[in-house]
Amino acid sequence: RYQSVLMLPIFVAYILILRPPKTLFTKKTLYICGLVLLLFIPVAFIMLTYSQSNIRWLFGKSLASRLALSNLLFHLKALWKVQLTRPVLLLAIISIGFSIIRREKRALLFLLWIGGYYVEITYLGAHGPRYSIYWIPAFCFFAALITDVIRHRFWKITGSILLLIIIGYQFVVAYRAEPDYASGYEEAAQYVLEHPKGETILFSANVDTGYFVFFVRKHEQENRSIILRADKLLVTSF
Repeated sequence: RYQSVLMLPIFVAYILILRPPKTLFTKKTLYICGLVLLLFIPVAFIMLTYSQSNIRWLFGKSLASRLALSNLLFHLKALWKVQLTRPVLLLAIISIGFSIIRREKRALLFLLWIGGYYVEITYLGAHGPRYSIYWIPAFCFFAALITDVIRHRFWKITGSILLLIIIGYQFVVAYRAEPDYASGYEEAAQYVLEHPKGETILFSANVDTGYFVFFVRKHEQENRSIILRADKLLVTSF
């Protein structure tokens, strides 16, 4: 997923905090970084050439719009209302507080993960809860860490029981959730498999939910088909 590139600055910051810069900037490290950048050049060229609408969308926003309160609060509201159940979020916030007070080293990466990802995704101005779902594992880590950051035996046992109850609650919420769904994809997948024209299938539609790929894999005997998604071959473009 292309949003994984947003983790690179976070990993770099984490490494620089743990190790002095002098120990990192070796000839071998610079060589590897140069090689990685070289491999990125073709992807960057393709994106700049064929995805002009997305480039304009990204760099066309003013600083005022990026700093607008509605933009700053959007993903925080999504976290509260959509992405996590409130017991999990509250438990995570408590755990984050304990981790900061006690300077838990294990928490450093996940604190950078949450803070860095929030700054990046907010600056980009990408509105939609799906854009910020990648910080959910970090919050879940802190929710689970609550049993370890609490030192007092009574509260540790209480926290463990509470965590088990919340896990059960999560299963209930997930089971009751009704996913968005569009019909017709399974019938389309079955038709394509019944009328094969080769081992490669190109899927092109106004809405590409991933359902078509799912149902091809469901009904295919040996999962041999190569499925190309037209809007995601190289870059997403209008």
